[in-house]
Amino acid sequence: MTNLDLLLKWNIFKYCMETLGLKLHTTLRKHKNKGGRKMKKATTIIWKILFLSIFITLQLTATLNAQSDDYVVLWNKLGSEDEILNSEIGPNLEFYDQDLHDPPGCCDVEGGRLYDFGVFGNGVMLSGGPYYVTARIHNLVLSNLSSYVSSEQGTIAVWYMQKNDPVSYVNNVYRIFDGDFGLGAGMQFQSVEDGGLVFSLAFGGETSSVNTDISTFNNTWIHIAAVWDRNGIAGTPEALRLYVDGVKVASTTQNNWGTSVGDMADICGSNDDDENFAMDNLVIYDFAKTDFSDRFSENPLTSVSRKYQDATSIADLDGNGFPEIAVLHTRNGHTYVTLKDSYNKTQVGRIYFFNDKWTPKAISTLADMNGNGTDELAVLAVKKENGKVWVKILDSETREVLNSVYFLDNDWMAMGLTTVADLNQNGVDELAVLVVEKSTGRGNTIIRDAETREQLNWICY
Repeated sequence: MTNLDLLLKWNIFKYCMETLGLKLHTTLRKHKNKGGRKMKKATTIIWKILFLSIFITLQLTATLNAQSDDYVVLWNKLGSEDEILNSEIGPNLEFYDQDLHDPPGCCDVEGGRLYDFGVFGNGVMLSGGPYYVTARIHNLVLSNLSSYVSSEQGTIAVWYMQKNDPVSYVNNVYRIFDGDFGLGAGMQFQSVEDGGLVFSLAFGGETSSVNTDISTFNNTWIHIAAVWDRNGIAGTPEALRLYVDGVKVASTTQNNWGTSVGDMADICGSNDDDENFAMDNLVIYDFAKTDFSDRFSENPLTSVSRKYQDATSIADLDGNGFPEIAVLHTRNGHTYVTLKDSYNKTQVGRIYFFNDKWTPKAISTLADMNGNGTDELAVLAVKKENGKVWVKILDSETREVLNSVYFLDNDWMAMGLTTVADLNQNGVDELAVLVVEKSTGRGNTIIRDAETREQLNWICY
């Protein structure tokens, strides 16, 4: 739900209310001096107006409550039954029910819950025992998981406290967001006996995994985050990361997990026993988040800072026959391009370009360079520490970095970017960057080959 959509609905609401008010005024004036049936008719009209206004108000309220932030897929406070069943943003969680969520295998048990001692008010803890050794105790469930979690990139962040380490056939494992003996999500975010805090992805393919020891934090609330991006987190080769209290504690470059996200995730579940760990304030993001300085704010949107720089169109990527709109923007200083369908407004993708050490300036598209049938995206940016002007080119579908082209030093201000049809007949479009010389204020356009980086022309204005 965009601000424009909301504004449109609000204006419709205001128009309806103004029209209804006028109708009410006219009706009362027309019938005020007439008795009996006429006044009864007027009263009936008034009640119809009242019910219609209530209906419209409820519809608008539902729209307001249903809207979500593009980056935050789910935010659930976890502090009570009502909070669990009514997420602040995104899909509601459910309580595990064998009739609805029964996975293949034996020993699956419906867990209970205890709400107490969270970071922001209450947190949730698996309770309801005693259970038994080998019991697979499921607690909270996120259904239709593939609608909310991407195999390509994302982040799961939550406050977590474990009283003691898991021990096999005593209380092993602690499933934070699915895991061993869970509900088949294809991912594991869990605390286990020999691995400590573990984050792994399989999604039907090879397993990529990272882990870290958190025993020293027992009986202490810590903020933990599982982060993934198949094409590299924040422009690095790292595909998986674990964060504890905002610090990266483990990572791997292995990125050959699959693409089949499971149907459900078991949240705050365990084996064998209960009341060993608690969770508070679960947030799922649709990108690989690396800055968790906002973790002390319960609302994940509180400290979000966005700036929008430029936009362009790009040929159809989702196969519906309509082009996409690519918007260049920053989020807390990091540069992204978000792609949305120009017809149905659905998000087609989000591509990470630069960390917070760069200032983005402009965006453009290039014809397919690597032969996969989709156009490429080029972003003009300036490095903050030295003012040098660069253009980075990424594949719009795979997000693979295809080239980085250096243009000029800090004697020039980068102003704009466009592409030029192949000038040197090597089969690749050229990059044209508009710059202004700081000492003279004169505008110049520099043209370079997008593949070889060769300078082909320099045009003064």
